[in-house]
Amino acid sequence: MIAGQKLHFWIAMLSSKNRQMKPSQTIVSRANTLNIDYLWAKELGKKQARKLIRVARSDLWDVQTNATQERVEWLESNTRNITRAESGLDWN
Repeated sequence: MIAGQKLHFWIAMLSSKNRQMKPSQTIVSRANTLNIDYLWAKELGKKQARKLIRVARSDLWDVQTNATQERVEWLESNTRNITRAESGLDWN
């Protein structure tokens, strides 16, 4: 979820730069939510912002392609923890 939010943030930031407009309050609050230094992001050039968009797209793609495997690992981990807590057995 965070990867998608970062992508939207950088797209919105680039859009405001392209329109030569001051970033909206939504962009500022999104930067705070994502722990991105807003003043640093504001000073970036368009080329650097496009690079960060590419990185964010790549991160989102990685998250989406690995989501199923990570979910399965998380469920297995939870099942192990519950089993240990209830009966003291360990699956390992």
